[in-house]
Amino acid sequence: MAKKGYRRILAAVDFSEASEEALQRAEEIASVCGSDLYLLHVVEEPPALFYADVLADPTVNPLGETPITEMMVENAQKRLLSLGQRYSVPEERCLVVVGSPKREILDEAEKLGVDLIVVGRHGHGFFERLLIGSISNYVVGHADRDVLVVTRRPST
Repeated sequence: MAKKGYRRILAAVDFSEASEEALQRAEEIASVCGSDLYLLHVVEEPPALFYADVLADPTVNPLGETPITEMMVENAQKRLLSLGQRYSVPEERCLVVVGSPKREILDEAEKLGVDLIVVGRHGHGFFERLLIGSISNYVVGHADRDVLVVTRRPST
């Protein structure tokens, strides 16, 4: 008889304390259910306005030959593999993609056929929602599968 519960769990990781707590919870659930745990980090391309002076001159690359997005992906892969080792997640289940976190989390969940998405929640403030939106709120509102939002609890 097969175990009941979640077969595949996707933990979205941004290397913050909130996502670390979400990852811990995802690992606990995966352990109890015997689930495959996947880690996902989404690298957002730097906003063009931030590098407007550099982008205006195509002959200038302040980072040498390696584009900044490629450097960000390489750094994220190293960090994610390190987390994967700590949580016994195989390398092939540690995924780094480039794009919008809101959309990529949902897209990867669909591609992988996960039963549960686990995300951390950073803040509760008005400006967070107004300026950058809430990734966790977006995922909850648009997912067609279970989503667990882990709220970071202050240290006591």
